[in-house]
Amino acid sequence: MILNKRLSTFPVTNSGVAKGHRLIKYKIDQDLLKSKFLALEGKGSLIDSSFLPDKFDLIDLMSNGQLRYAVYGLDGVLLPYSSSDYGIAGKPAKCMWCHEGIISPLFTNNQEVPHYIKPAEFSQEMIQFQQILDAFRKSQPSILTFENHKDHTLSEILYISFMEPSAKRLSMEWNIPVSAVKSKLKNLKTHQHGEFEFLGELYDRNEVEKFAVLSSVPFPNSVREPNENEPNIFK
Repeated sequence: MILNKRLSTFPVTNSGVAKGHRLIKYKIDQDLLKSKFLALEGKGSLIDSSFLPDKFDLIDLMSNGQLRYAVYGLDGVLLPYSSSDYGIAGKPAKCMWCHEGIISPLFTNNQEVPHYIKPAEFSQEMIQFQQILDAFRKSQPSILTFENHKDHTLSEILYISFMEPSAKRLSMEWNIPVSAVKSKLKNLKTHQHGEFEFLGELYDRNEVEKFAVLSSVPFPNSVREPNENEPNIFK
């Protein structure tokens, strides 16, 4: 694999995330932690050169080999999420679902565009980069074992069980019997989680909060998706 200090570009003409085209720019540096991946999103077509970017999603590496994600406007201002106008990317926390273990695979077939890297070449570079990244991760002292994909799922369940608690979970939080929880919440509807049905009947955290013995720290309406309630706990 040829490591480089310039930005390479790959046109995504058929994205599994974006409604339209995306332009991926990336730098794979000899110093792995200086490698960068960003995806420009906007309106127009990369095929006829009418593509005009509006914002970009960024992935870079932390010192332990873990990936981190952010969304920026072209003016460099950090954004809380990628608008649904562009697709289903949502908030940076959602990026982790596909990109925590592997950097940037192609999930769909993409059209070749003149003057850009071809899909097969891009895929091969990402495979080779992943091998370098895996080796780097194994060389670092860390409590994270990236090969344990179940750990990733468990971390998802941790926040889901907070945002969508069961009566048993609330019983432990409020230190009251499950029967008392159900009595308090008898007028609220329950639901099942679409991915993890074994969690059983769940409540919405926003709805149960007014019944809580102790108030929680501020939290958004959704961890993954854009919403109008994004508390800034760093202020």
